[in-house]
Amino acid sequence: MEYRGRFERELQNLVIKRIVALIIFSSLIFIIVFYTTTFYKYNQTSNENINYIKDVFSNVYNANKSYLLDADTQSLASNVINRDLRQEFDNHFYRFNRSNPIRSKYLITDIDGVIASSDFPANQLTPSLLSYTNAINNNAKNLGPNEVYTSIYNDYDGYPDYMMVSTITLQGEAIGFITLFISGDDWSYFTSNDNNYNSVVTDYRNNVIFYNKASLIQNNYKFTSDENHNYQVKNDRYWLDKDIVSEYGITIYSIVHYPSNPETFIALAMISLIGFGTFILSSWISRKMAEKNAHSVNLLNNEIQYITQIEPNHRIMLNSNDEFEDIGHEINTMLDTINDLNRENTELIEFNNAIEISQLTAQINPHFLYNTLEIIRSLTNKDSALAQELILKLTKVLRYSVEEMKSEITLKDDLEFINQYLFIQNLRFQDNLSVEINIDESHLKFNVPKLLLQPVIENSIKYGFMKKSKLNIEISSEFENDFLVLRIQDNGLGMDEDSLIKAKELLSGEVNTSQSYGLFNISRRLKLQHTDKSKVELRNIKNVGLEVVMHIYQKSNER
Repeated sequence: MEYRGRFERELQNLVIKRIVALIIFSSLIFIIVFYTTTFYKYNQTSNENINYIKDVFSNVYNANKSYLLDADTQSLASNVINRDLRQEFDNHFYRFNRSNPIRSKYLITDIDGVIASSDFPANQLTPSLLSYTNAINNNAKNLGPNEVYTSIYNDYDGYPDYMMVSTITLQGEAIGFITLFISGDDWSYFTSNDNNYNSVVTDYRNNVIFYNKASLIQNNYKFTSDENHNYQVKNDRYWLDKDIVSEYGITIYSIVHYPSNPETFIALAMISLIGFGTFILSSWISRKMAEKNAHSVNLLNNEIQYITQIEPNHRIMLNSNDEFEDIGHEINTMLDTINDLNRENTELIEFNNAIEISQLTAQINPHFLYNTLEIIRSLTNKDSALAQELILKLTKVLRYSVEEMKSEITLKDDLEFINQYLFIQNLRFQDNLSVEINIDESHLKFNVPKLLLQPVIENSIKYGFMKKSKLNIEISSEFENDFLVLRIQDNGLGMDEDSLIKAKELLSGEVNTSQSYGLFNISRRLKLQHTDKSKVELRNIKNVGLEVVMHIYQKSNER
């Protein structure tokens, strides 16, 4: 009962943790998606509003600047100061003003500040307006060509007007000023009707140039905000973004109504409610699952404990008609596989220990060493450099055979050893021996037993020169259906039929019944290290010689 209780509690706790994590994750995803969507929506809207205000301001600014600097405007304004030709200038200004969506008024004064012409009503030409205009004109005296001076006039009665001033010159000398007062009332009306969102435009000193909703600013003369996105006016919340337009020395504020969203809290409450219901249901299901499965788990646990503590050869017997019975069968299969692997590994270790000693004498035999030392002796006086290289090659061959402890290496490593070995054999047989190696580069990565190719090449040299004065050996590879296939073919005329049959029988067995170790050792090691699917084949090729084919299975973990 203790085990069943622990299993039930662990299962229930696991389900509870997963459900709680799911609820938290779902809530976070909802919040992230909601706020990401909200941010994208209002940020997109705000950018559209800023771009709209920027386009309107740019058009108004450039149109009024072009008008002020126009040659006809300058000429007519000059005539107004010198000849009082006001009617012609009024007609010219009327045509310009009629073409603009945001109207303006003009005021022309001479260099001393005396009014020469204006379209202001008489009651609006107040001393404060004239005084302010003269102060602005004084700042505009040093304007260069193609320049205008800007400022803001605010009489605190309605919306401020944007002032644009240009000097009036005659023969290169300033004789007066023409000032345009761009209507803040028109700006508010135009941007409110053609645009659904609110905006404020200020100069670089935070002086308000234009705005279209008075309630958004507490001071209609100054406006600034360092807040990003969240702008609060009394009980209303707005999404605020700004863009500094250095070309015109202005800052555009986009102010979009951003009301709180009660649907968010309703959705979170629904997620919480659903999560709580799911939690209760899952707890009940987990308890029932634990009660049903605890009996099978207990039986399985008892069987495993019997195997581990009393009888290792016992096999699980469970008739629960559920997945736990299948698990019991899988455990039995696993135990059988482990026993087989242990037996094979033990055999492999014993076999490798036995052949490590025989490899030096059977494959690096005294005749090979004697012949190599004889070549070194003869080269010592004739070609000492080649003699030294030969000594180095022999050293590498002996070290690889004796010191390398790994029983399995890559084909690339074994080929490097073969190249050292063939270098020595080529010095011995000169042009009478040729070896061609055609191994696909993609096959070099495959694992093979150590000293795989050398015994086969040794046999070809040993028996091939008995029948031929010139021996050719070709080594090639291919990959077929999970097998690395290595072919070693020589032109030594092959084996007689009886010897070939006996050699094939030897390679198919598990015990060496002859004095030939090389090919048997290779065949046995392939089967132990690369499963019984691997094999070594011998075949005579008519009018050519003997071919040794090694099939090396490359999924040795599969049984």
